[in-house]
Amino acid sequence: MKRTSDIATSNNEIIAINGTFYDMKYGNSVCYLQIDGKMQDTTRFEDFYPQINGAVKIKNGRLKIINWDPKKEKKFRRKASKSSRCNKKVSIMVAQPILIKNRKKGEISNNMPGFNDTKHNRSVLFTKKDKVYFLIIDGRRKGFAEGMTISELQDFLIKLGAEQAINLDGGGSSTLWTKEHGIINYPSDKNGERNIANHIAVHCK
Repeated sequence: MKRTSDIATSNNEIIAINGTFYDMKYGNSVCYLQIDGKMQDTTRFEDFYPQINGAVKIKNGRLKIINWDPKKEKKFRRKASKSSRCNKKVSIMVAQPILIKNRKKGEISNNMPGFNDTKHNRSVLFTKKDKVYFLIIDGRRKGFAEGMTISELQDFLIKLGAEQAINLDGGGSSTLWTKEHGIINYPSDKNGERNIANHIAVHCK
């Protein structure tokens, strides 16, 4: 695991945001992760099943937010294991939940009240008019930045005009970095930026 800023700098990236949920002890993603057609990790459904309903898919440099379910994951596992030519350019990062779908609020499970109804730092990827946006909501700083509940985040995204949106790992992991300005939010861990297992970034062609 490394800090978002360190990974981005070493790879000469332009913009980077932390990715999906991961095991802080072992450093592996706990959601399905496929990079350039090769499966890296699978979903630990016992922890996230109630809200695992979406993924970020990048194919030939184009990003989409897609629906996801256990049956679909099995299909992608089979494809990745075969390493067929058709999926070598496909990267997939499963996350949860889908916040906005077709400009409307996505359905949110009632089985994760602590995650959904408590104000937390949030990391979000959303699309609008064929453009991709990275969004961080800072939190855990009383009186300064207290975070958002999932419902509040959905309302905010609607105001921003988001067409599709998905929630990424948040809390102390939430980090947004740019080549020009460095870290542009305020990571909430005591020691600042947290080591993470994966991220999403923009590169120059």
